Amino acid sequence: MINEKFKNLMRVAEITMQPVPTGDTPYTMGTMDCWRCETEVIVYSWRGKTWMDDNPPPDPVPHTIEYRYSRKAQGSYWANVCPCCKVIQGENFIYEPRGPLPHPKSHPSRILRILGIKRREDNGEAT
Repeated sequence: MINEKFKNLMRVAEITMQPVPTGDTPYTMGTMDCWRCETEVIVYSWRGKTWMDDNPPPDPVPHTIEYRYSRKAQGSYWANVCPCCKVIQGENFIYEPRGPLPHPKSHPSRILRILGIKRREDNGEAT
């Protein structure tokens, strides 16, 4: 399973020219389809990341992580962007349960799940 995940990461990295940090890296990586253009991309999270983080990610920063403004989130944060269409891959897409990466500890969905509050799937509001 781990070898298949790594092979898939390397395949996508070659196509999209995205880096795959190796060795003792602070990054966690996964693959997903861009919500806009449907290109398969690598998304990254890192040790110490919090939801809508203002603190820069550790060096070397993958070129598909940019400090961007999100209208939906109504603020700026370090976000994964698609290398093809340059759109933000919102944290609601890259983290569980929809996405390939585990939630940062401060992500609202994780906090709601810990508190036992269910979310409506149609608009993501807490109920």
